[in-house]
Order: sequence, then structure tokens, then C-alpha cells
Amino acid sequence: MNKNDILRRAVLTVLTLLWMLLIFAMSGADQDESNAQSGTICTFLCETFVDGFEELSPEEQQAIEEAIAFPVRKGAHLTEYTVLGMLLAATAAAYAFNHASVPFLIGLVYAASDEIHQLYVPGRAGQFRDVLIDSAGVLIGICVYKAAARRRRLRASRAA
Repeated sequence: MNKNDILRRAVLTVLTLLWMLLIFAMSGADQDESNAQSGTICTFLCETFVDGFEELSPEEQQAIEEAIAFPVRKGAHLTEYTVLGMLLAATAAAYAFNHASVPFLIGLVYAASDEIHQLYVPGRAGQFRDVLIDSAGVLIGICVYKAAARRRRLRASRAA
């Protein structure tokens, strides 16, 4: 194994662990903090994509924001775990674990542990549905990584 392989393993491992720490930190936010984060995103989306949003009454604005809050929160779950899936797949590949089951199993266990963690955060709840959404994100991330890696290999073989 050469220095580049060792460096690649180290960098990917650190990035993956940092991303897991970020997820853990976000899951540790209490209900008010979590709602404020989601609310900021919902307001931004409404102001950006809903024509005339600023001219609506505060009650109408709040109703629209509340209507999109659930999909925004679940989309955040899916997105953060898609990134985790890509990182887990890349890290596993760096260690020559090329089968998708290794990163998927790690992502699934982490998603379940994250929901258990939320059981102990004030105002939050661990949800089986979120484990499923998170696991779907991990699977999407693995597929994205595998597709990109395959494309890279095909390009390299054509260039050779």
C-alpha cells in the first residue's frame, strides 16, 4: 500500500466521522432549536419559490410554512444520510470493502442509534419512520457513489 492509499483512507475516515458527528449534533438540538432551523429553511423556500409570499397575511404565510415543514424535515433526513451513504461507500472502498452491504449496515445501525439518541433529547422523539428514511438516504448515497465510481473506471479504461 502506498502513501496515497493511506492518506485517502485517513481523509475519508475522518470526513465520515465528522459527518456522523454533525448528524449527532443536529439530533441533539431540542425541539425549539430544531423547529427554528426548519422554520428558517421553510421561510427561505417560501420566499424564493412562492409567488407573492411577502404580500400574504402572516397567518397565510405561517399556514404555507407549516404545510411544507414535514417534507422539509424529512428531506433533510434523506439528504444528510445520502451524504453519509456516499462517504461510507467511499470509505469502505478505500479499505477494499466493495460490497454495498458493509456501508449500508453501518448506515442503518447509525440511523437507528440516532433515533434512540433523540429519545433522550427534550421535545424530540425517535421515529421508526425516520430510520427508514435515513436508511433510504444511505442506500441512495451508496448508489450515487457506486455509479460515479463505475463511470470513473469506464472513462479510465477508455483513456488507456
